[in-house]
Amino acid sequence: MAKKYLIFIIIIGILINTGLVFAQEVPATLDQAKETGQMVGEIVKQESPNIFRQAWNDFSGFFKTIWNSYLFPWSKIIWNKIVSILGKEVEQRRPEIEEEFKKETEEMKEDIPKVTKSLWQRLKDLID
Repeated sequence: MAKKYLIFIIIIGILINTGLVFAQEVPATLDQAKETGQMVGEIVKQESPNIFRQAWNDFSGFFKTIWNSYLFPWSKIIWNKIVSILGKEVEQRRPEIEEEFKKETEEMKEDIPKVTKSLWQRLKDLID
């Protein structure tokens, strides 16, 4: 696929260059060269979005094919292995985690009234 894009770019370059060389004679004056440059600029300006859009669509399609064919199945296998290993570890430590969680909630229940009182006192002091 990468060769396809390289060949596409080379063909476009050759067509543009040969078109510029053989389409017209060598300009005799600076004004003729300016007109030719403006004409080529307009053509490039009109056609380049379509060329880049098509190249991007081809590249994104190529990437999606690679992702769906090779990378996604591989990453899914790795992810499942990680989840199974971590799942076993979490299940082993579940009682410890639940106990720690209960301790933390109790500490928070004790600390919240102190914090709110001090916050309320601070606001009260600011007003006074």
